[in-house]
Amino acid sequence: FFLWMATTLVHDPFELRNSIDADRRSTPYRMLDMPVELLPQSQSIRKRVPLEANPEYLREVCVVWLDDAIGALFAKLEELGLDDNTVVVFFNDHGGEAKATLYDGGVRTPTIVWRKGGFPQSGYNTDAAVASSDLAPTLLDIAGVPYDPKAFDGVSFKPVLYRQQGAPVPASHAMEERLVFMEMGFAKGVMKGRWKYFAVRHPEWALRLTLEERQQLLDDMIASRGNMPDSRIVANASSPFGLSCVVPGGCDAEYQALQNHPNTYYDKDQLYDLPTDPKELVNRATDPSCQAKLQELKDALRGVLRTAPGTFAEFTERL
Repeated sequence: FFLWMATTLVHDPFELRNSIDADRRSTPYRMLDMPVELLPQSQSIRKRVPLEANPEYLREVCVVWLDDAIGALFAKLEELGLDDNTVVVFFNDHGGEAKATLYDGGVRTPTIVWRKGGFPQSGYNTDAAVASSDLAPTLLDIAGVPYDPKAFDGVSFKPVLYRQQGAPVPASHAMEERLVFMEMGFAKGVMKGRWKYFAVRHPEWALRLTLEERQQLLDDMIASRGNMPDSRIVANASSPFGLSCVVPGGCDAEYQALQNHPNTYYDKDQLYDLPTDPKELVNRATDPSCQAKLQELKDALRGVLRTAPGTFAEFTERL
């Protein structure tokens, strides 16, 4: 069997009346006659998270609630006798420090792969270069389901999981050898070894917008988000567009990334040496000593995009 459990936790709503204290009969489809008695009641969560002491614990409520849900899943697997023959993968959609961007705070996320009894590498972090696009072929590989590797963007990392302690990372996922492609909104990039490069290119129609049209885009975005404190990153219609949307300054999802990368956020070409600059604060794209590496990764990105659908400025132009 295959189960995809796409929880919205930890996410809005954080208000207690709309989360743990809400009517548990309520579902996105209809009001149930009786609540589903699967997770602990709100009183149990209140005992484990001292809400009265600190309102900021609202996010911790979400974490505890998520933990309860995962616990219920594992309990059901054990009840059905399926835990001996099931692999569980826990991962999230993006990091919290640079959502909606290609900075490490957005694309580097925690992932746990579990099976009863563990893998040979169980309990250890791996320095393998693994992408979310690798998950589908990996699960098929573990399940013994035949598939065409060419039909997937990713590569199975089953060999990473089953390698013995001390064995080298397979070449397919070795950090120094694998080229990892990433994209978000109007940014596309690659990472190989210690270096990451990404380009920000907006479509020609967006670049031709008048100042009045740009102001309208900004006003529309602000109106759509109400009074959220981070709903207006800038008040200047002439500011550069965001990385994930055609809005001057960027959309609210980009707010945290802009705070963390104030000096380089709108640069069209961004190159980072990750070991020496893990927070990606120093853009090396204009550094004379890095021009060979910049060109190498630009060429690598061009090679990836020429086999992909769509266009992306000069990277998909035919020479």
